[in-house]
Amino acid sequence: MNQVEIMTPKKVLIGSDCFQSWVDEALQSSIKKVVVLSVGPIWPMLEASLQLAADKGLKLKKIDYTLPGEPTTEYFDVLRKKAASFRPDLILGVGGGSVLDVAKLLAALCDRK
Repeated sequence: MNQVEIMTPKKVLIGSDCFQSWVDEALQSSIKKVVVLSVGPIWPMLEASLQLAADKGLKLKKIDYTLPGEPTTEYFDVLRKKAASFRPDLILGVGGGSVLDVAKLLAALCDRK
C-alpha cells in the first residue's frame, strides 16, 4: 500500500457562523469549484450558504454521504470518482466523524487514479 500523508489544513472554521464564512474564504482565494460532502440532516442548514456561493459564481457539486457507519474502501472509491470528475479546487466536509474523515481523504486523493 502506498503511504498517504494528510497535512493539517491552513484553516479550520468552527462555530455557528461558519456555514456562511466559508463562502467568503473561498471567494478571497482562487477557488472556483467546490465539492460539498455532507449528510442528510445537515443539508437544510447549508442551503443558505450554498445559494450564496452559487450566486457569487462558485460552481458546486453536492455529494451526499449516505453510508451508515464507517466507510468502506469501495464506497470511498465511488465518492472519489464523483469528486474527481468535477475537478474541484476545494473539498468542503460538513458533518461528523466519518464525513470529515472522508472529506480529508477526498482532498488528498481525488485527483489521483
